[in-house]
Amino acid sequence: GANVLVEKVFSWPGVASYALDALLSSDYAPVQGFVLTMAVMYVALNLLIDILYGVIDPRVRLEG
Repeated sequence: GANVLVEKVFSWPGVASYALDALLSSDYAPVQGFVLTMAVMYVALNLLIDILYGVIDPRVRLEG
């Protein structure tokens, strides 16, 4: 959401602006691709953070 705002305020072309323009013109294929990409990135970053917690703090490691 904030990325769309920054791109619109400063007139920077970007993926979020493209996705918003596609949504407003009812072109759903780019919107689906954008949502899928953001969902995969969200899951991947959360997995990376969970793994790093185990590396940084030994109390968090799984037993068994």
